[in-house]
Amino acid sequence: MAGDREFERKNFRWRYQPRNQMDMLMLEYMDSSDVRSKTEMMLLPLRAFWLPLAIAQSVDISQATKERIVTEACCTLLNQLNQIYAISGFSLPNYLMTTELEQTSNKGQPKAPNSPSVEEQKQAVGKFNYETDSFSNW
Repeated sequence: MAGDREFERKNFRWRYQPRNQMDMLMLEYMDSSDVRSKTEMMLLPLRAFWLPLAIAQSVDISQATKERIVTEACCTLLNQLNQIYAISGFSLPNYLMTTELEQTSNKGQPKAPNSPSVEEQKQAVGKFNYETDSFSNW
């Protein structure tokens, strides 16, 4: 029966009427952005944050798959942190700059010795040069 669950389609509806200025600003940005579709813009962070927590409790998923999902989700979150700081013009705070973070980038590959400048990172924001479609393979 676990196999049937994998292919079963679910209809999920959510309606939200923002009651504060920050939520309205965020939703207006998402509505007017041409970076990705609204659905993709919502699913990327949801998958990166909530999917690893959901799969951690699943007995139907292999340890190797769980590890891959957790790794890809964490890389997505790290890339998002870099994009947030880059587009805002702020430098990554010292508490986020550990030896491990400086040495690793997406999928555990060594990071290039020269990190892009804030201006270069700002230009890359919205291009999502990390693998946003990796979640679709799960």
